[in-house]
Amino acid sequence: MPNVYFHNVGDDCARKPNPEAVDVDSSEAGEKLDSVPKKEGSGKSAREDQIPNSPPTTKSKIARRILIEPEDQPVDMDADDDTNNLAADEYLDELYNFYKLTEEENRASDYMESQREINTKMRTIVVDWLVEVHRHFKLKTETLFLNINIIDRYLSLINVPKKELQLVAICSMSLACKYEEVSYPKVNDLLEISDKFYNRRQFISRERDIVEKLQWNFTVTTPYVFLVRLIRASIVQDKEMENMAFYLAELGLGNYYVMVLFSPSQIAAAAVYSARCILNRIQYWNQYLQNLAGYCIEQIKDCAKLLVRIYASAADVKTKSVYNKFSSPRKGHIALLPQPRNIEERL
Repeated sequence: MPNVYFHNVGDDCARKPNPEAVDVDSSEAGEKLDSVPKKEGSGKSAREDQIPNSPPTTKSKIARRILIEPEDQPVDMDADDDTNNLAADEYLDELYNFYKLTEEENRASDYMESQREINTKMRTIVVDWLVEVHRHFKLKTETLFLNINIIDRYLSLINVPKKELQLVAICSMSLACKYEEVSYPKVNDLLEISDKFYNRRQFISRERDIVEKLQWNFTVTTPYVFLVRLIRASIVQDKEMENMAFYLAELGLGNYYVMVLFSPSQIAAAAVYSARCILNRIQYWNQYLQNLAGYCIEQIKDCAKLLVRIYASAADVKTKSVYNKFSSPRKGHIALLPQPRNIEERL
């Protein structure tokens, strides 16, 4: 099995890293943007390039109905699931209402000032590395979102030394895998990808501490669940828009301010809105999407602008695992599309 290493992004060439020697000052990643918006108030799973409850085919009745009716016309997008008992479509409205009501309970607080050795650049570096590791092990997209949620919640509770941040990352990944995956990397595999900087005893001890501090709570709401719903509602068979929305959301995972200033549902709504603006999907945000997401444009505009700024610089920063991931054929080369010049005006 090839190794995947935690690179020092200040270096021009790849080499085996020493997590203790991360040069955060030389990194372009995670730098605070000039204007950061203020915080507002507080089935079947697929692999990384798929989402559950994928949009119905154009041969279905619901697809035909959406294609001929105005885009803001309310339609039953779950109609094709009526005969699928596993879809549990009769509970979907209640489920998403529950997600919306409880999403604030499992958000990380603005914790970075309380960390003595860790800063936003280091967090960006480790998230970038985790994206690469998730691709290496072919893990689900929802596992990645849960992984980052676990890291942020734990760091909001505990001061972690710089040299142990990568240990927290792989232990959090292990827990996310145990929750989401059928098969998952073993402890030795995770120690191997961290260049054996940690031993098994350290791994088990830290994993135990994460579980205890988070009180065994891993049933949490992440942007992923809202993304799946909004993408399905947005328009039929638009794989390009789906890839762009996930691209923006995953870019947001590496940005500390996106993850702590906005709720999961806001991030998902902003990612879909931004994707539609970038790809010039008319209407950018219709009444149907507004009702489903629970946000008007003004409520998601700050988050959308932040995501678009990150998107605009994704090809130029050194932490570009998400950019590379979405430059692949499996993601429709979505990261390689020319960026529209007037995107700020569209927002």
